[in-house]
Amino acid sequence: MNSLIIKIKGHPFLELDIEKIKQKDNAFYLAKAPAREIIKMFTVSPAEYDIKKYSDLVSKNQDEKEYYDRIIESKRKQTDFQR
Repeated sequence: MNSLIIKIKGHPFLELDIEKIKQKDNAFYLAKAPAREIIKMFTVSPAEYDIKKYSDLVSKNQDEKEYYDRIIESKRKQTDFQR
């Protein structure tokens, strides 16, 4: 089985050969890839929080719902991926 890193719209993807395995009346699929490639592609950088920003948000809101609505709206504008 082989693996290959390909780019689609500038984003890396791991292309894998897949083997179909049949047991009785069921089928499942098996693929393998080098651990270094999986680690490289799926290691997530730690989240960074601006405590002053969130403290200011809390002080500007009348209630909890308004506070969380503002946080959600600000997160929608971010483009970084975190898992």
